[in-house]
Amino acid sequence: MIVVLIPALSGWLAATAMVARWPATPESVVFSFQTDFREITAYLPGDEDSLFDYHLTPEGYARINSSGVMELAYGRMVARGQGKTLADRLPAADGLSFEVTLTAGESQEANVFAWQDGNDAHFLLEQRGQDLAFTYRDTKGAAQELPLGRVTAGVPTHVVIVMDGAQAQAVVNGNAAEPSAMSETPWQQWKTGELVFGAGAPQQKGWSGTLEGFAIYDTALSPDQAKANGDAYQEFSRKRPSLETVRLRGELLAKSHVPSLEDIAPYRASLAVYEYRVQEVLEGEYSPEKVRAAHWVILDQNELDYGKIEAGHVTELTLQRFDANRQLKNVNLSDTLDLDFDLDLFFEIGGVARDYRP
Repeated sequence: MIVVLIPALSGWLAATAMVARWPATPESVVFSFQTDFREITAYLPGDEDSLFDYHLTPEGYARINSSGVMELAYGRMVARGQGKTLADRLPAADGLSFEVTLTAGESQEANVFAWQDGNDAHFLLEQRGQDLAFTYRDTKGAAQELPLGRVTAGVPTHVVIVMDGAQAQAVVNGNAAEPSAMSETPWQQWKTGELVFGAGAPQQKGWSGTLEGFAIYDTALSPDQAKANGDAYQEFSRKRPSLETVRLRGELLAKSHVPSLEDIAPYRASLAVYEYRVQEVLEGEYSPEKVRAAHWVILDQNELDYGKIEAGHVTELTLQRFDANRQLKNVNLSDTLDLDFDLDLFFEIGGVARDYRP
C-alpha cells in the first residue's frame, strides 16, 4: 500500500464520523479520501469543529468504481478548491505528511497525484515504469526527488511520505527508507493550484490504477504511526465486501432512449439501459435468457459511439448488479424499455461502451 497526504472528497460528515482505526491521527488531517462511501472531510483552518464541503470532479473517463475507489486509467479527478485549503492550513505547519493506498497497473509513465500549479507541481507522485517516485519543489523552485522503489501490478501498496524540514522520508508497506536531508519547509510557500489525481492535464494519458486511503497531514508522522495507518487501512480493505460478477456474450435486442447532452443539461454524464439475448455465459452464474445492462452513453460531456449501435450487435459484457453499485445513485439513467419484473438490472463494468469504436 502507498500512503500520501491529500484532501477529502465531497460530503458533509460529523466529526464523530471519523473512523477510529484510520487515520491514526485524525486531528492532524488537512484533507483525506478513504473511499467515496467512507469519507473523512477536510477541516477549515483553525476550526476543528467546522467541516468543509468539496467536490471531486471527474475529467475524461475517470470514475469511482463499485468499491468507492478512484479508477484513473482514462482521465483524472480534481478536488476543486482544495489547493486554497492547503495554502491556508500549511504555512503554520512544522511538518507535512502524505498517505495513499494505491494499486498500480502494468509498467507505465504517468502521474498518480499532484498539487498542480499550471504546468508545474508543488509535489508529485508518479510511476516510472515499475518504479514510484515522489518529487517536491524546494523554496528555490528546484525539484527534489525521493525514490520509493518498485510496485507490483495488481497488488495494493501503502506509501507514506514524511517531511519535517530537516529530512524527508518514505515509509512503504510499513518499511521506513533511509531519510534524505532537507533544510527548509517549502510547503509554507506553496500558495496556488489544485489537487489532481491522475493525469496532469485532461489531454494526457491517465494512470492505470486505483487510488484510495489518501490523506494529507499538517504534521510529520512517525514511522510507527505510518505503519499503524497502513495496518489499519489493510484491515478496512480486507473487510470490504466484494461484488459478484458475471461475464457473458449477448446480442442486442433493444435499447432505451439515448439522451443527448441537451437532454441531461446541466449534468455531464448519463447511463442508458440496453437489453440483450444471452448467447453464452462465460464466467459466473446467470440463468435467464435475456439480460438488461446499464451502459455509459455520455461521459464528461462526450456522447459515446456505443449509443448508436443497432439491434443484432454482439458483444461480451462484464456485469454487476446495478443496485450494488452505489456510486451510480445520483447519475442520470435512461430506462425507457417495457417493464419486465423477471429481469434484474445490471451495470456493465468492463468498459464496453467507453472503449467501443465503430
